[in-house]
This record gives sequence, C-alpha cells and structure tokens, in this order.
Amino acid sequence: SSGINAEYGVIFSVFPNIFSHFVTPNFWSILFFMALVLISIDSMYCQINAMTLSLMEVGGFKFIPYSTLSLIVTLTCVLAGLPFLMGNGVYLFEAMDGTVNPVICMAALLECTYISWFYGLDRLDDELQQRSSLKMNNIW
Repeated sequence: SSGINAEYGVIFSVFPNIFSHFVTPNFWSILFFMALVLISIDSMYCQINAMTLSLMEVGGFKFIPYSTLSLIVTLTCVLAGLPFLMGNGVYLFEAMDGTVNPVICMAALLECTYISWFYGLDRLDDELQQRSSLKMNNIW
C-alpha cells in the first residue's frame, strides 16, 4: 500500500499529506479546508437558487415568496442529505455514486440525441436566435 487512500479522492488523502510537509502545516491545512467549506457553501447557494427559481417559474409556486420557497427547498435538501450523515452514510454514498452517475450521463446522452434527431438542430438554432444572442457555429 502506498499510503494514499483513493477511495475518497485526492482532497482528503493526498492534500493533507502534502500540507504536512510545509513549513507551517497547521496554517495551510486550516486555510485549505476553509476554502473547501466556502466553495461548498457557494456551490450550494447556486444550486438552491436555481431550484427555487425553477420552481417559481415552471413549477407554479409564484404565489409563495422567494425567501419562504428558498427556505422550504433548503430544508428539503437538508432532510434528503441526513441519511448520508448517519452510521452507514459512506455505504449509501458509495451506492449512489456508483449508480446515479451513469444514469445522469445516460440521461444527458439521451437528451442530446432527442434534441438533435427529433427536435432538429435547424429548429434549435432558430429558437436560440429568437430567444437570445447566442449563435451556433457551423460545426454544430
């Protein structure tokens, strides 16, 4: 064994080992993990905002104030994430990581296939030009 646990990725195995060889390892480790926390908070804010605005626009929840709907979405996400914090959360994460990622990739592939074959790229190009300033290149 090389001492690197590839099971949980580079962030929690390789980087702390690298920081332990720095001159002030505690400072750099704290700085690194604070950066991870801030990046994850920023990422979650964007996801919660996107879900809330999608529900308001498409889901028919325009009658609920944005802050209330955002709170509801946040609490729903927290409740959905609680099983990952319990005793067998790592196993649940491994099961989700191994099965959900291929499903998402297949859904994206099928979506691209549907758009290109059934909807038509010329029609999509016309829609994009009507709704935005985005121009598709001739390569597409």
